[in-house]
Amino acid sequence: MTDDLILSVVMGSRAYGLETESSDTDRRGVFVAPTAAFWRLDKPPTHRDGPLPEQFSWEVERFCRLALDANPTVLECLWSPIVEVITPAGRRLRELRTAFLSRRAQRTFGCCSAAFTWCATASRWSRWDRTASGCSRCGAVSCRGRR
Repeated sequence: MTDDLILSVVMGSRAYGLETESSDTDRRGVFVAPTAAFWRLDKPPTHRDGPLPEQFSWEVERFCRLALDANPTVLECLWSPIVEVITPAGRRLRELRTAFLSRRAQRTFGCCSAAFTWCATASRWSRWDRTASGCSRCGAVSCRGRR
């Protein structure tokens, strides 16, 4: 791992216990570029691969822009149950995750965007698990037709 990484999570099948013997481990993360990198005419890289296999990280500004644009991979990164690296800045980013559930997310995901809000409140987890049923509009178990 590198020193500028503020958040690294496992995503995909391994994050949700759906992996098979042939599944890889998908890692996504957020890094903070050094301040001096912004003092040049060209900006620092917005993303990078590695250093681990199947690891991809975004610079925090790019990550936030993608989250505000309702990028599903970025939003999943904020809700992943397996966190490998987290700093105080990464913790703050995850605490702000519901702020990224914008009107654009509603338009992008339709009725299922409510599932993010529903899942974001820890006190509701047990109720959500007990009462989950398929959405009549999209078939998603987590949605149940909420808007």
